Amino acid sequence: MPCVSVIIPAYNRADVLPRAIASVLNQTFTDYEIIVVDDASTDDTGTVAQNSGAVRDALERHVILRTSWIFGVKGRNFVKAMLRAAAEGDELRVVDDQFGCPTPAADVAEAILAMAPAVVGGKLGTFHCSAAGRTSWHGFAEEIFALRQEITRQPPPPLRPVATADRPAPAPRPANSELDCSRFTAAFGIAQRSWRQGLVDVLNELLKA
Repeated sequence: MPCVSVIIPAYNRADVLPRAIASVLNQTFTDYEIIVVDDASTDDTGTVAQNSGAVRDALERHVILRTSWIFGVKGRNFVKAMLRAAAEGDELRVVDDQFGCPTPAADVAEAILAMAPAVVGGKLGTFHCSAAGRTSWHGFAEEIFALRQEITRQPPPPLRPVATADRPAPAPRPANSELDCSRFTAAFGIAQRSWRQGLVDVLNELLKA
C-alpha cells in the first residue's frame, strides 16, 4: 500500500493540472499514489487527468475520481453562499435549468478512505462518485432554506427560478452534471447516500449555536 496519497481537487483547471501532476512526479519520494478529484469541470480537466501520459507512465497505481457540486462546512461552496446571500434580505435568483448531484465533501473523503484497500488490490482507473439524487440549483436552494427553517425557525427568503441565460457566470456550467456512479459502486461496494442527508449534517454544523 502506498505510504502517501496525493489528492488533487480540480474544477476547470485543465490549464494548470499538468503542472500540478508534474510537480508531484518530480519529487524524490516515490512511495505514493495520485488521486485527482474532478468537480464536474466544464473544460478539459477530466480529459487531461484521464489522458495524462505522465501519470500513466510514472505511476502504475492511479485513480481519477470525478464528482459534482461539492459542498461542506469548510471552504467556499453553494450552501454557504446561499446562507450569506439570504442574510442580506434580498430576493435570490437561482438557476433552475442546470441539474446535478450535490455531494458533501465529507462523503467524498470517506469514499476515498473506503476505496483505498481496493485500489491497493488493483481497482484503478476513472470513476464517478457523487451523492444519490438529482436536483437543480434552485431545487438545491429550496431544500437548503426548508431545512434551515426546521433547524432555526427562520422563514425562507424569496427565491426566484431563472434561466442560465439570465445568470451568466465566469465559468459556464453544463445543463446536466449528473454522474453515473454504477461503476464506482460495483468496483468498491460503496453506495452513496442521498445528498439531502448530507445537507442535514452540514446545516446542523453551520447553524449550531
